[in-house]
Amino acid sequence: MINSLNENQKEAALKTEGPVRIIAGPGSGKTRTLTAKIANILEKGLATQEEILVITFTNKAAGEIKERIQKQIGVDFNSVFTYHGWSAWFLRKEANRISINPDYKIIDATDQKQIVKESQLELSEEMEEMIDVKWRDAISKFTEINFGKQLTQNHYEQLIGKLYERYTSKKKEINAFDFDDLLIKVKEALVSYPEVAEIYKNKYKYILVDEFQDTNKVQYEILRRITDKNSNITVVGDPDQNIYSWRGADIDIILNFDKDYDNVKNIILKKNYRSTPQILDASNNLINNNEHRISFDIESVNSEGPQIKILEGYNRQNEAYKIVDEIVRLNAINSIKMEEIAVIFRSSFVSRELETTLISRNIPYKLIGGFKFFERKEVREVLSFLHFLVKKDDFSFKKIINIPAKGVGPSTIAKFEKVAAENGCFIWEAMEAELIKTPSRLIEFVEHTRFAIENIEDPAQISDVLLDYLDKIGYIKYYSEDEDRIENIRGIIKQIKIHFKNKNVRDEITNFLNNAALSSSSDEKTEIGQLTLITGHASKGMEYKAVIVMGVNEGVLPSSKQNTKKGIEEERRLFYVAMTRAKVHLIISYALGYNFSGIQNFPSRFIKELDITWKEYNYVDTIVEMPEGFTSDNKDIIPGDVIYHKSFGEGTVLIVDSSSFKASFKPSIGIKDLLIGHSSYYLKK
Repeated sequence: MINSLNENQKEAALKTEGPVRIIAGPGSGKTRTLTAKIANILEKGLATQEEILVITFTNKAAGEIKERIQKQIGVDFNSVFTYHGWSAWFLRKEANRISINPDYKIIDATDQKQIVKESQLELSEEMEEMIDVKWRDAISKFTEINFGKQLTQNHYEQLIGKLYERYTSKKKEINAFDFDDLLIKVKEALVSYPEVAEIYKNKYKYILVDEFQDTNKVQYEILRRITDKNSNITVVGDPDQNIYSWRGADIDIILNFDKDYDNVKNIILKKNYRSTPQILDASNNLINNNEHRISFDIESVNSEGPQIKILEGYNRQNEAYKIVDEIVRLNAINSIKMEEIAVIFRSSFVSRELETTLISRNIPYKLIGGFKFFERKEVREVLSFLHFLVKKDDFSFKKIINIPAKGVGPSTIAKFEKVAAENGCFIWEAMEAELIKTPSRLIEFVEHTRFAIENIEDPAQISDVLLDYLDKIGYIKYYSEDEDRIENIRGIIKQIKIHFKNKNVRDEITNFLNNAALSSSSDEKTEIGQLTLITGHASKGMEYKAVIVMGVNEGVLPSSKQNTKKGIEEERRLFYVAMTRAKVHLIISYALGYNFSGIQNFPSRFIKELDITWKEYNYVDTIVEMPEGFTSDNKDIIPGDVIYHKSFGEGTVLIVDSSSFKASFKPSIGIKDLLIGHSSYYLKK
């Protein structure tokens, strides 16, 4: 394996002592290098796999590393974790030593939403005003608090602080951690219990971290606590692919790594095995405009390919038409399979016209960035039923009691909770002991539930019992007309059957549910015959034979929300990531015309930075002289009026409503929707 590596890859794989920083450009074989290094350590007997810790960011990447090591040296390597996965393992393993309950539950975004809403309602009863904040905004603020940022104490943030306290209290009541908690709790444990940190410093002879440019401050603090300045820690990443600052990723962590560790060996992997020289030359030209980076150019080992193509649409719909034509051409003329083609965009709103056009042309596609399998409503519901049947806890009971609807409202739940609290038990236990009088509408549900609880813990029967239970309480019928949901229900039941085979259900239930919560959308694969539509952020780590980057307009890429030098540099990195997903064909598109706010569209400054041949445009509004016989007093228009549009030329008004109108232009442009009174057109006198 080592002999098949290039010079720099080999140097990285053989360097086994001291801190190492590997800067790995896109397509440079970083995973190959990382796995070769792990295999080298194991084969030389420098450490057992229990003495090695490998951290990566997705379950997919972890699985790939495990698979490659197994193929290389025939060892089932199980020391690869995501940060959250390792944190969940650590908290459970060290629970007694760090004083936490090991039977904790990991809650995801949907659970967070429920708890935040409940907290808001409870606080509104105690205070004169309602804490009126969207739950995602609240979670964002909670994250800032968790990550040690000081909030300004204006009135709004004082309310957020109270909401955070209630949210935290409610999580504690049900022994639950959200994703941020997993990291925070580990960091706090390593700080508060230095003897535990010392155990892990001695335990791990080698620590290797993939995608290091995406590390946040809390994750880095964890690494620092279980290593010394001279530890055998290897970090692999590319500052030019740091695109997740909004998730806390801090580019300075990889850039300043050699300041935190002593005698760091720096190795740059710059030979690219993925893309053509044309694609990489343009990508290098683009990213060299960034100042906050480790400067190097990626070099292609591949032969020459086709030139990069630039598409211009006179509006978003026309851009979509041209993109679909290119997709058909790539498929039919260049014999590129649909699953080898991806359309990448900055934000999902850009793809609306494209999706409509694809549907009209009967081209199948998959949108990546939508709901993950374990985030789908029906899958989460089945997992909630399973959790309740095994644990019989109030949190799950409240989630499933009205699926399907049984008319059990908040007041009824409150009465149930009161009786349960008075008797020091869960609601279900109170119902079983007949401390709660069962409403007539719940009698059948209670009977079926009691039967399922009695049988659910048999691993051989768990899937059959669960499916039978869901059928008897009307859940299957509830979704019977939705084939996709029924298929998803069958899918999760099948996974439950596979997972619990020969395993104790009660002992294993927490691990199963936590693994489901930690599941990543990047684990999903594009199916045969489907075109991929994907955001730039989700595309990282992917590669396709042909890539179309669409919507490369000012205000879109770079986003209009990024108006600082730091923000623009990250947007440029995002475009760089999108471009370097392409192996052979790279097409970049933008639209002219006007956006929904009536602002004229221009191609992104980034296209000019590629330094390739394309049509030049000014980045200011084009000045068009008003033709003779027209007026800028254009508010009073009626069907039949002639107008002159600055971009589309002369046209005729067709239909007028209160704020907009339709006008017909030359055949190549067609019918356009315009805003009444906008400065983009003149009216004929």
